[in-house]
Amino acid sequence: MKKDKSLNDEQNLAVYSRGSSILVSAPAGSGKTKILVNRMMSLIEDDHVSVDSLLVLTFTKAAALEMKQRLVESLNKRIHIVDDSLKVHLEKQKILLNDAYITNFHSFCSDLLSQYGYTIHLDSKFEILENPTLIKENILKELDLYNINEATLFPELEHQLSYIKYENRNLVNPVTDFTKYEEESASNKQDIGVKQPELEQYILDNFDDQFKDIIGEEDVREVLNIIKEHFTVDWYKRNPILSKINMSITGYYLKKCQSRDTAKQKAEQIVTLLNQMVEDFITATDERGE
Repeated sequence: MKKDKSLNDEQNLAVYSRGSSILVSAPAGSGKTKILVNRMMSLIEDDHVSVDSLLVLTFTKAAALEMKQRLVESLNKRIHIVDDSLKVHLEKQKILLNDAYITNFHSFCSDLLSQYGYTIHLDSKFEILENPTLIKENILKELDLYNINEATLFPELEHQLSYIKYENRNLVNPVTDFTKYEEESASNKQDIGVKQPELEQYILDNFDDQFKDIIGEEDVREVLNIIKEHFTVDWYKRNPILSKINMSITGYYLKKCQSRDTAKQKAEQIVTLLNQMVEDFITATDERGE
């Protein structure tokens, strides 16, 4: 392949140099794409390199597509003027061009991980979310399942932190009072620990009667198992527990009925009734003076 007279000496050096790494620094519009296409043509024609053995990466899909189109145009021009033996080689390159790695960095890395990700225990069915808006929408949909939306998320967190600070305002004591507080806390925990198994047994004994109107027979076992998973947690500090149960039950019904509204409504009914059962047990226990 003869040197392109439209290129200057530095550009021809970038096209025809072999046996070493080449770094080309050039501003926009200076002909970098043309240089790359000419270098590929030189490798294909002069060195009989196969185009599917080249790795040519750009920053955008549009630039990669333009490079392929220019390469096809160059191949077509050369096919009409070269001898028959080289013509066969160039015709073959047009066919191989569809499988050539002339693409952008993201696409190449994605293909690489899809084919060989298993070597680092990566699921080959991964997806790349390129749209930040879509990611945000997916997160908000998940939050909506648990009655959290964008407008209330951070105000709610701020409110909860303020409430925690307010509730604990008198618990910040001098070191001399800290031991006393620890002893009182341990005593309270001991009392709660005694009642905890009774409360859990109360829930189990009365579950069918309490929930028969809102839970179908086919769902009783699953819902009860979800609740039982939280039996090791302190029911007297039940708001976090009920929130976790709500999330788990919502997820169960969403998978079953494929309706967010139905899943949220069913979970809210169950959690509200469960909370009432706990309240009833505590009230009855207090009235008995236990």
